[in-house]
Amino acid sequence: VGHCDYVLRILDDADEYLVRYAETNAADLLADAFIAATGAEIAIINGGGIRNQPKAGDLTYGDFISMLPYDNLVQVVEVKGSTIVELLRLNTMNMSYDNGNFQQVAGLRYTIHTGIHSVTDVEVLQADGKYAPIEPDRYYKVATMDYCVTGGGFGGILRDSKVLQQTNINYRDAMIDFVEKDLKGVIGINYAKPQGRITVVE
Repeated sequence: VGHCDYVLRILDDADEYLVRYAETNAADLLADAFIAATGAEIAIINGGGIRNQPKAGDLTYGDFISMLPYDNLVQVVEVKGSTIVELLRLNTMNMSYDNGNFQQVAGLRYTIHTGIHSVTDVEVLQADGKYAPIEPDRYYKVATMDYCVTGGGFGGILRDSKVLQQTNINYRDAMIDFVEKDLKGVIGINYAKPQGRITVVE
């Protein structure tokens, strides 16, 4: 499928699920793939859907099946800015090594304050490449997994969201298409490490 000189991190150095408590380069790549597949403004995915860590080097279809093993389909829903902030605040309730709901994102950045259980500096990426504060009363087009909309993830917060686009694209196929077509088979230095979308302050 493609080549990556860097490990797409799912695990930390203690073999705990890094993707369930911190931003990772693998999650950045997947979230970017959701936006590429749908044209949504924002992507929000749950870290629990990313399971196994491939080695650096050539990546096969089997590597992506192992990394993204479920039958999750990509969906686009309409979500109010204030609801997005509420969703992100879920992260502050369970900053553990096993929070499958930990939100990995694209088109968005935010700061988690673990001590006071809040999020601040929630900003949305604009067309000019700059970030602007999220607008609480505006509705955004958010790409996610159908699992997260039907109530299986994110505490059911997205359950009543209006579905704008129901694709038949499995989330692993969105990743594969992104690597093959958009990145031309090379996962480059932009994904060598997390891109600074999530800041955690104790």
